[in-house]
Amino acid sequence: MFFKVMSDLHLEGCKFVYIEKPDDKNTVLFLLGDIGMIERGQNLINFIKEMSCYFKDVIYVYGNHEFYYNEIYSEMDYIEGELRSWDNIHILTNKSVVIDGVRILGTPLYTNMDNNPFIMNDCMNMINDFMVTKIEVDEIGR
Repeated sequence: MFFKVMSDLHLEGCKFVYIEKPDDKNTVLFLLGDIGMIERGQNLINFIKEMSCYFKDVIYVYGNHEFYYNEIYSEMDYIEGELRSWDNIHILTNKSVVIDGVRILGTPLYTNMDNNPFIMNDCMNMINDFMVTKIEVDEIGR
């Protein structure tokens, strides 16, 4: 099994053209964050679907920019719903998948900022990620 990694493509700012390679059908593609903003979801969703046609499997892990201008959990539900029927696309958020006997773990990495209100306030006022994304706790506590 072969692996390829792509990250920080930022599809919301450009068109990405992939040229298929002969070994792609035996390769697992890792799309590791900042692939595209979910706000312009069809571009991101169509890209992931297209890549799944070239590669044996596609592992997708959210980055921080995917959620700009949106609520994180509702956007995760949206994209996971759109890609649920694709057997070779795996969205890893505190999950794992086994491919050819190899367990692959994945999750986006965030911080709780030590639950320090001063650090939280500074981040919310100085870092774009905290100014342009929202998190709403739902009835199941996520």
